Amino acid sequence: MKRTHFLIIMACLMFVIGLSAAIAGQASARQTDEQRTYRLVWEDQFNGSKLDTTHWERIDRNIPAWRRYMTTHDKLYRQRGGYLRLYCKRNKNIDPTDTATVLTGGIQTQNHFHFSGYGKMEVRARIHGAQGCWPAIWITSVKYQNDPDWAEIDIMEHYNHDNIVVQTAHNNYSTIQNRQTEKERSFRPSVKAEDWNIYGVEILPDRLIFSVNGKETYTYHKINDAKVKHQFPYGVESYLRIDMQWNNPWLKPDINDFPAWMDIDWVRYYTLNQSGKQR
Repeated sequence: MKRTHFLIIMACLMFVIGLSAAIAGQASARQTDEQRTYRLVWEDQFNGSKLDTTHWERIDRNIPAWRRYMTTHDKLYRQRGGYLRLYCKRNKNIDPTDTATVLTGGIQTQNHFHFSGYGKMEVRARIHGAQGCWPAIWITSVKYQNDPDWAEIDIMEHYNHDNIVVQTAHNNYSTIQNRQTEKERSFRPSVKAEDWNIYGVEILPDRLIFSVNGKETYTYHKINDAKVKHQFPYGVESYLRIDMQWNNPWLKPDINDFPAWMDIDWVRYYTLNQSGKQR
């Protein structure tokens, strides 16, 4: 056999071996995904007429933009019919002691339920929007933005009357260092926001998988490069926030376009089963 023919045969053989390995790897990955299972560990279905204060607390006002109109006033919260409603309203005859022109309601698990490690969060919600409103369902780490291991996952943000929502991975590398573009860390799936939708995220060792109604919308991957610092801190101790928000200038707010609200039907958090063992 001529040397040239031998080299051609060997090259073809190596290509076939490489292709087979790639196909096997893809099959293995699919199999791993198919075998990925979760165990429900925490939920709230908002039955009854009052917020479960063993699970939640109302969010009070503070300096950040999303929190500037927050109030714990009862008129921004309504729970009945098996769901919780959070309002965004003009402050007309709501609280005369409050100088804010607009009031928003929100809840969080900060002092009641923290989670860490890998798992899945799902929230079933519907939104009646308004110009200038940006309701959100988001996970934030106990560590703040000034910490290199700060982590935030926007499971869902909705703007104005849009027919899309925004799902985003925030971290020191992407957001503080500004090393990733919006398209690299964020996605905008189409939704009918006024319908009931299930917004979710899976937190895995090497990626975040965002979803709407059980369908994957976007995957944010861990970068395997020793030179990349603080890009994938997910799995750190965190808690959940669900809130109405108002008046970022780029939303072009209209103070006459009220009221707005977000209804929450249920919230569920699952931990990831690994190698058949419960975490």
